[in-house]
Amino acid sequence: MVEHLYRKTVCLAFVVLFLSAPGFCLDGGGIPVAAIQELMDGLIEDTDVPGMVVGVDVKGERWIGVSGVADLETGEIVTPDTQFRLASVTKTFTAILLLKLAELGNLSLDDNVEKWLPGQLNNAENITISMLLNHTSGLFDHENVLEFWNKIMDNPLYNCPEEEVLQLINENPPNFAPGTAYEYCNSGYYLLGMIAEKVRGDTVDHLTQQYIFSPAGMSRSRLTREGELTLPFLPGYFRDDRSEDLMSVGNWNFSWDWTAGSGVSTAGDLISLVRALFSGTLLGPEWLARMTTPIPPSEEYGYGVDVKLSDTNRFGEPVCTHGGYNPGTFTGWYYFPESDMVITLGLNYSEYREEYVYPFAYAGRDFVEELHFILNPSGFSTDWEVYR
Repeated sequence: MVEHLYRKTVCLAFVVLFLSAPGFCLDGGGIPVAAIQELMDGLIEDTDVPGMVVGVDVKGERWIGVSGVADLETGEIVTPDTQFRLASVTKTFTAILLLKLAELGNLSLDDNVEKWLPGQLNNAENITISMLLNHTSGLFDHENVLEFWNKIMDNPLYNCPEEEVLQLINENPPNFAPGTAYEYCNSGYYLLGMIAEKVRGDTVDHLTQQYIFSPAGMSRSRLTREGELTLPFLPGYFRDDRSEDLMSVGNWNFSWDWTAGSGVSTAGDLISLVRALFSGTLLGPEWLARMTTPIPPSEEYGYGVDVKLSDTNRFGEPVCTHGGYNPGTFTGWYYFPESDMVITLGLNYSEYREEYVYPFAYAGRDFVEELHFILNPSGFSTDWEVYR
């Protein structure tokens, strides 16, 4: 099980850092729907994924494609409006919210955690909001505690309180001194939710509606503690080494992940998010620039956004992105500013069996790369090994 937890963290980082693949706009003639649909149907046929939804927006021309089954028990098919859990794509929501509060003057990214959560976190006076946002805090990740993960697996409806998350962080030594290294950390983003609520005296659910979902026109998105879904939705399925049986997470309580991973959305809403964010609707130019500019020791992660320059990806174009991987869900959004393209992705399956974790993650990455190949084969790099 320890190895299982390690694979969870590694695979999540893999999705965030390596699944991202830049793309190119079409030279004209619209989106090649038939070719993309064939690609989607092929993934469903060749893997254990029951269903998926993909969104494509090229210079404002939008298409939402679906394939497979949303719910294996009822046989309900996936629709363009089908909602799914986002896993770590939620971190983009959380980062936008914290940056908005900074833009409004409610807090400073240089504030230390002690200012807003006094007496609750070890070494809080040396950890800033900025460090939480770009994973340089050094905090121990509470989701990597064996006993805690076993508790969640044995009782998926467990409503995890903040006090337990803080205890798990505090009773384990930090991974490094604050600000001296980068390491992806769910605990930091959980704390950001606590800080946002303390700063404004309101819930993250309400704040994200006010500052993100409403202005972006995202009618099917929420960020609740539990990861509440509304019909139609993808229940989500996964397998792990504890059992070969397919497990459904449709009724799971994701309060242990909260502002690190319990958001829900649709492919279309995620396109609206990206368009609103990069058009300046959600954040002013200064704050958008800060969000998308990695600060050492973080090399490619800004604030809730993974930023890859043209010389660090296969397609020769910068890309901003974030991926998500949790029990029952595999997600991602991708924005390519030079080609003015957005791609969003939601699968209702994830793999936690040791033998299949990386092959499954590679299949997802390859799907995105093949999608880009369909959109612009002339820009595709043949140097596979550089990016393996």
